Amino acid sequence: MKTTESNSSATAEAMGAKISIKGPPRAMYLVVGNDKTDVLVAQAGGQITLRFTADKVLAVLTYEGYLSLNRDSRIFRIGPVNLDMERLKRFSRSFSQTVAPTSGTTNVH
Repeated sequence: MKTTESNSSATAEAMGAKISIKGPPRAMYLVVGNDKTDVLVAQAGGQITLRFTADKVLAVLTYEGYLSLNRDSRIFRIGPVNLDMERLKRFSRSFSQTVAPTSGTTNVH
């Protein structure tokens, strides 16, 4: 569930507190929005690293960019993604050793 800045500000004011949350300088996020998701990510200062569909991307954003997109009604879901770099390296190595079939051939087993 998304929270709005006004809700957290009202809570802070009621308690007489100043709340400051700092996130990581840059992190990877899964962003699901409308068909303009790439534009919205760019406007938030992010960079798309992988596009799954027109409305679903993996993007690198600053924490401020994440907060901006989290408040945007055109973004349906956004959340951090953690990668196991060792597994990714192994996958990348095995994937790079795979030979693609040449034109006109099929691999049927």
